[in-house]
Formats: sequence, C-alpha cells, structure tokens
Amino acid sequence: MSESSENFFVVKIKIMIVLIACAGDGRRWANYLNVPKQLIKIDKEPILHRTVRQVKSFEPNTEIIIFAQNELLRVPDTEFVLVTTLTKSQMALETCKEKWNKHGDSVLLFGDVYYTDAAIEKIFGEVYMSDNYMFFGRLNPSHITGKKWGELFAVRFIPSSHNLFLRAFVEIRGEIDKPIHWHLYRHLIKIALDYHYVSFRNYTEIDDETEDFDFPDDFDTWMLNVKCLAKPI
Repeated sequence: MSESSENFFVVKIKIMIVLIACAGDGRRWANYLNVPKQLIKIDKEPILHRTVRQVKSFEPNTEIIIFAQNELLRVPDTEFVLVTTLTKSQMALETCKEKWNKHGDSVLLFGDVYYTDAAIEKIFGEVYMSDNYMFFGRLNPSHITGKKWGELFAVRFIPSSHNLFLRAFVEIRGEIDKPIHWHLYRHLIKIALDYHYVSFRNYTEIDDETEDFDFPDDFDTWMLNVKCLAKPI
C-alpha cells in the first residue's frame, strides 16, 4: 500500500439501508403542476419512483425507507415512515436517525432530486472514506442544468460515524436556527459554517444532469437546459 493511501479503506456494499427524505412541507414548490415535487414526471416516470428503481437496479437487496408527511409518497416495495413532527432546526439526516443502519452502510437521498445513473453509481459503488462518511454534491452553479448554486445530493456513512453526527446536530443548533446539510458538512470538516469549501477526502463531486428541484423555476430551467423543452409536459 502506498504512503498516500495508507489512511484510507474501501467500503464494500454489504448491508445497505437507503433513507429517502421527502418530509419537507413543499411550501416553496406550491403544488406546481398539481403534484408534490417528488412526483413530477421526467420521461413519464415520477422522480421518486425513478430513484427507488435506480437503487434497486444497482443493489437489489437494499432496504429502502421513505420519510414523508404526505401519504401520496408511498412507493411499492419500500418502507414508509410518516413524519408527523418536523422542526426548522432538524435536518433530514437527523429526522431519520432511528433508522440508521447499525450494521452497515446508510445512504441518505432526497426525494426531490433527479439522479442520473452515473450519480447513483458514484454514490453506491466502492467509496474510499477516511472519516467514515462521504458527502456527494455539486460545489458550484451548474452549466448543465442552469442551477445558480451548488447542491448536496447524498450522504453515505457507516456506524462509527453515528455519534459524530449526533454531536454535530446539537452543536450546529447552537450556532444557526435553520441548518442545512452544507452546514453539517462544514461543521464536520471544522470550517466556518458560512465558508463554501470542500475537502475531497470526504466529498465527491457530481456535476451532471443530477439536480434538486426546490422551486418551480428549478424544474422549468432544468427541462429547458437538459431536455430542451420550454414547458414541462
């Protein structure tokens, strides 16, 4: 083993639990297209169903758990957890902590993200994790999708990081009222919460058609840039 790689180890997929966060109130989406944003269709398939299909295709034995406030987001052959209480200081990763995998990898995905197959392969393939966790995202605006800022798309972690995350949730709440997962990442790598920076020892860049749809304009811009359609269909 070379000196540069001696502090790293390979995490192989053994027992995997996938947590898909859909518990936001959807206020920013405002029921655009008359559906929750997780059910908007791309190529005639709701993106939440697409994500479930992609995960099952890559790793058929993976356990998939959906966390949502809306019963419409139930997907066949997955576990559904109805989220009844959610505070603005709770990140999605904390909301699903009772279902973290105690015996293998956990992966947090987001129900309002369109994932490319290449992104899924990056997230679920062999991952070198020096700190027992890996964040996946896009640091900067996208010249592909037209989004004007970076996004986090997934978090993968193993049991030895659980206590680290739990402590971080408490410590971050002491600094900021409404934390997001970028704040968690920055706290973990010990930089200022408002400093937009990544360390590639625990971050993997995904810069393709993968995108998070928070607002209607996010989706319309993606459709225009990626599908070359001026109006969603």
